Amino acid sequence: YDEVASKLKLEDGSLVDVRLSEPPRSIYFVREKLKGKKLTYPEIYEIVRDVVDGRLTEVEISAFVTALQTFGLDLDEATSLSKAMVEVGETLDLGDVFVVDKHSIGGVPGDKTSLLAVPTIAASGLTIPKTSSRAITSAAGTADRAEVFMPVNLDLEEIKSVVKKTGGCLVWGGALHLSPADDIFVQVEYPLAIDPLLLPSIMSKKKAVNAKILVIDIPTGRGTKVKTIGEAN
Repeated sequence: YDEVASKLKLEDGSLVDVRLSEPPRSIYFVREKLKGKKLTYPEIYEIVRDVVDGRLTEVEISAFVTALQTFGLDLDEATSLSKAMVEVGETLDLGDVFVVDKHSIGGVPGDKTSLLAVPTIAASGLTIPKTSSRAITSAAGTADRAEVFMPVNLDLEEIKSVVKKTGGCLVWGGALHLSPADDIFVQVEYPLAIDPLLLPSIMSKKKAVNAKILVIDIPTGRGTKVKTIGEAN
């Protein structure tokens, strides 16, 4: 019990009251989504908070992601999920610097857009602190590919230092506690090759770096997540 005692900061001889833990209320909201119900912002926030705090099991998180894949998200729910994912994490504050960003929805094996775009944009004088994910539906995500050339597990202070020097960076978002729920959801999405949190995932990460202008790349065609230009529009 040393680990528990340390976490609770107990002293030797302390008396503790041990009771069965009640299930978090967020499980009820997960069940509601499994029935196809629309969730409110407070309900979504409670789910996201419990995901990050470790109060929901892997099975319960998987059930929530599966419900989103099955029933989808309307715009209100996507907005609420994006906002909640930002609020339970940290944000990158670069002061008065005007931040721009880009994001591809991915799904194209070997896609190198960010590896080319980020240094080009930074070299033009703009500030682009690019956070990227590891693989979700393909063999390697942008962060995986960038890691072949350089470290991508930078903390917030290291990012500030790099951006001040070069105007940009390309890092793995999971190392930063920016939108930490997203990285937990990805662990469920990747084995199933699904991506129901596509929009909240993108928007939460961009809000977390305080981007003022965002360009989104939506590859279309055979083998991509979006099959037609009409769907992309």
